[in-house]
Amino acid sequence: MALQRLTACLARVDAITAAGTHPEIAARIEEAQRDFAEAMMQDLNTAAALAAMFELVRALNSAIDAGTVGTGDVPAIRAAFEGFDRVLGILSLRRAEEATPPVPVEEIEQLIADRQAARRRRDFAASDKIRDELLARGIILEDSAAGTRWKRK
Repeated sequence: MALQRLTACLARVDAITAAGTHPEIAARIEEAQRDFAEAMMQDLNTAAALAAMFELVRALNSAIDAGTVGTGDVPAIRAAFEGFDRVLGILSLRRAEEATPPVPVEEIEQLIADRQAARRRRDFAASDKIRDELLARGIILEDSAAGTRWKRK
């Protein structure tokens, strides 16, 4: 669940389209990086290091909801999480898992297209059946105004 929070936050960051940079985001990133580094210097206090990461996730999710994160902030956010990952290696492990989903990508994309067609026909039973089938096979669908995204369970 915790790893899903991290990857979901990064997916939200990747979906940012509003222009601009925000000094408060840069300050939050610096604070998280400092807290993370201090925790790791305290006999590898990984619990405190993870807490710093999740505090940043919380702040970023709130800022994204408020519309106060822009495309100019994304590289710094990405760099911070890559720095955390160089130490802990948890995000790269998840990316490796996601590189080989339990269902072939082509099949997932076709099922998503079939589901969208069913929704346009207002055949919600068929749409729900496709979602449930993918969920049973380890794929979660997330609908948004930008379309349907999938991720590994």
